[in-house]
Amino acid sequence: MIAMVASYALCGFTSIESLSIAIGGAVSLAPERTELITSICYKSLLAATITTLITGTVAGLFYIN
Repeated sequence: MIAMVASYALCGFTSIESLSIAIGGAVSLAPERTELITSICYKSLLAATITTLITGTVAGLFYIN
């Protein structure tokens, strides 16, 4: 059970690399809004972390031996 919940947690949306790709792509489209984009991206990283933890929790709740 631990391995299954851990695999859900590791395969989530939380990734510093994806954050940098998102910031780079959005800033190249709108360079005048760099501060707004970076503040939103950090908030989205927090939301992705919470979503990944919830996914692991739900997987653990529905796990049947």
